[in-house]
Amino acid sequence: MTYSPVDMVAEVFRSDLCAFIQRSFFELNPATRYRHNWHLELLAAKLEEVRQGKCRRLIINIPPRHLKSHAVSIAFPAWVLGHDSTKRILSVTYAQDFSDTLARHSRNLMSSPFYQSLFKTRQSRGRGAVHDYETTSGGYRLSTSVGGVLTGQGADLIIIDDPLKADEALSETRRKAVNSWYDNTLRSRLNNQETGAIVIVMQRLHANDLVAHVQEHEHWDVVALPAIAELDEIYEFETPYGHATYRRKAGDILQPSLISAFTLESHKRAMTDYNFAAQYQQNPQPERGVIVQRDWLKFYHDEDKPKQFDIVLQSWDTAVKDTELANFSVCTTWGIKNAKAYLLHVFRKKLEFPNLKKAVKDLAAFQDATVVLVEDKSSGSSLIQELRASGMSIVQPSPVLEGDKIMRLRARTAQIEGGSILFPDTAGWREAYLSELLSFPNSKYDDQVDSTVFALAWISENSKLAGAFIKRSWIHYYTSPPEDVQYRRVFTSWDTALSGGGQNDWTVCTVWALINNIYYLLDMDRGIYEYPALRQRFIELNRKYRSLESFVEETTTGIALKNDYDLRLKFPIRLVPIEQDRKGRVYVLQRAFKEGLVRFPMDAPFMPLVEKELLSYPGGATDDIVDSISQAIAVGGKGYDASLSWV
Repeated sequence: MTYSPVDMVAEVFRSDLCAFIQRSFFELNPATRYRHNWHLELLAAKLEEVRQGKCRRLIINIPPRHLKSHAVSIAFPAWVLGHDSTKRILSVTYAQDFSDTLARHSRNLMSSPFYQSLFKTRQSRGRGAVHDYETTSGGYRLSTSVGGVLTGQGADLIIIDDPLKADEALSETRRKAVNSWYDNTLRSRLNNQETGAIVIVMQRLHANDLVAHVQEHEHWDVVALPAIAELDEIYEFETPYGHATYRRKAGDILQPSLISAFTLESHKRAMTDYNFAAQYQQNPQPERGVIVQRDWLKFYHDEDKPKQFDIVLQSWDTAVKDTELANFSVCTTWGIKNAKAYLLHVFRKKLEFPNLKKAVKDLAAFQDATVVLVEDKSSGSSLIQELRASGMSIVQPSPVLEGDKIMRLRARTAQIEGGSILFPDTAGWREAYLSELLSFPNSKYDDQVDSTVFALAWISENSKLAGAFIKRSWIHYYTSPPEDVQYRRVFTSWDTALSGGGQNDWTVCTVWALINNIYYLLDMDRGIYEYPALRQRFIELNRKYRSLESFVEETTTGIALKNDYDLRLKFPIRLVPIEQDRKGRVYVLQRAFKEGLVRFPMDAPFMPLVEKELLSYPGGATDDIVDSISQAIAVGGKGYDASLSWV
């Protein structure tokens, strides 16, 4: 069969909803210029999924004046009835006169020669009121307002277009009335609860508006289009001509030909931040905040930021699928100084695993991070293993937290409210970050919140790790000691105590190899011993490592070991005089640590304890490990002379 050009054009309008939306606009608004944009193709694709039964719950959030009502409430009902004249459609808005206006436009479209040349659907003369008209096949389009009476009326498709007026959004009573009417009246109007579809199209107005409410009970497909893109986004959808992809970068305007960046900025200045974020950015923030309250937030100016931090902490919340629906990988960077944590930077991007791994390395180097946290699950577990295997020893698992995400954030609110967590007064990423933090758990994403929670938990658990004497960046690691064991010089360093004095009465032994003037920690033993057990442990460790000398502080216990005849015959013991100023000993070690002359085994099970005590000294709960290490480096010798005597 040969199609004429007229037939071919008609077939396009019958099969392509986006083309139908455009042609319908010309039909109804002949004197108004139509401005096409990619977002209309996306809306048409999602609406067509609704008509075909592939999507039963669809939310469209879009700024004002972007043809949402024409596309969804005027053209789409006519399109549905054109393809199936038995469909029953219920259209709802905030007011009956607005519903009638939309219905009148849709009815005029269906009565036009253009429409009737495409479809066989015709309107019945017996039921033709503006708010309630029927097709000759028994289908209909019924229009009402929120709160309207629907007794005996059912629908295969419900379209809700702006259920709440913008000036009523702050009324809790009005919001609750809309949500309650949806729950108790409107939703039950579906003829078939399994196959019936509901479409909500509106600009966001409040964190607890109908869009937020319905998502608490069901899964909805959501198309949220901010006027100004806050993040890089990828939109993928099917058209009658194949798969389509649209990439939108942060800062891109949704439709510059309609509303320019200059005009949007004018709107933003004329409105409150709260209203602009809701109506134009589709990201309503609670005026006060949901869990984190807005008035808790403390901000710092760039000139107030410390020039140097004790710790630069990075916290990663990772995801590995670079698709529209996948979560973002987020890294928050925090500078810690004088019991305060400054949020320095937020990185947020969708990354596949290889790029994620590179991003962790690059960002750590760029921010000079001293601690990098990665949640030890899913992709994070592999990331930790590969980064540490590559020598990135500053990577460690995020704290293990109890409860769900809401409980985890609630546990951190005291830190934020207390003023020890500071946020920048200006930053390109700040508004998107604060929006998610304040609106959680009602925000679209939660990756920035997750990253923050792990960072604050680590700060709370490691509040004394200010590194007053030893900085974390000075702690150098090795994966295996040099192979020249022929020249290995092994010795032990003992900080001794006997049980009975409480938690601080630990005996600590550190085992060292001195190779090429570098001290390698081989092992660490820590316990609370009675003298017989201590003596036995002394023998075991010196035999295991074939120690050539043991350094023992000149305490009562040390003297007892030195005077033990059997020990003296087997193991050379040198007593080290007790120093009154132990801090001074640690100061002496700073150069050795900074220059990498002291190396620690990367994945040894005792290293978390070693790191914690080194970094918390002198404010930590214990200092026995520090004493043993500082003694070893201070008096552990430099090698052997020709007679193999220690010098």
